[in-house]
Amino acid sequence: MSERLDAPEEEYDPSTMPAPTLANQRAPWYRRPWVLVTSAVVVVAAISVATDLPRPITVPQDVAAQNAVLTQMRGDARECAFAVKESFQLYDRFSAGSLSPSQLATTKTYIAEDEVPCSFAGQPVYDLTNNIQITLTAAGHHVDAAHTALDHWISGTALKAIEDIRQLIDDPSNAGLKANLAYQAHELDVERLHVLGDIAQAERVLGTTLVTPTLPVVTPPAS
Repeated sequence: MSERLDAPEEEYDPSTMPAPTLANQRAPWYRRPWVLVTSAVVVVAAISVATDLPRPITVPQDVAAQNAVLTQMRGDARECAFAVKESFQLYDRFSAGSLSPSQLATTKTYIAEDEVPCSFAGQPVYDLTNNIQITLTAAGHHVDAAHTALDHWISGTALKAIEDIRQLIDDPSNAGLKANLAYQAHELDVERLHVLGDIAQAERVLGTTLVTPTLPVVTPPAS
């Protein structure tokens, strides 16, 4: 039997629709996506801030950190310190007239080579300038001052002194160069004492002996 084409259509009645199930109910506020995302961001930010906060450092840790830096400073200064000592010794021998022609030629070569470890052409100066990370505790501030003084001792004063010596080998009667070399020799000693004094201050803060760069004592050449 076929359906009646004239059967009345059922009307839509919202009141007859089933009530929403529990699955379709709105989630509690603390389970809504925006709350969960915001909470995650807050937690990550809190962890980031906590890890960036300065942490207390013990005295043994401070001593180890400062000695590590000072050991690197001593290593970076070693080649230039040797170059300064050698250049002044060679100039003293030159001034005394005790060099033969062949020795004089060798002396010029040595002095030219001595400029390199005290300049930015040498790896030690680059390392001293760019690869030192100092823990700035109370002692660390004194080590930082020693680092600044040592940097100037090497790439500033020491380099100028060796350059003066190199030029004086070719122009021994140049009074201006002699006066400038005497000044640089004086400054080398002042800055050496500055380095040692700053490290001594750090030692007093920590109550122990620290690693110290070895810098030569130079004497201003005779007029």
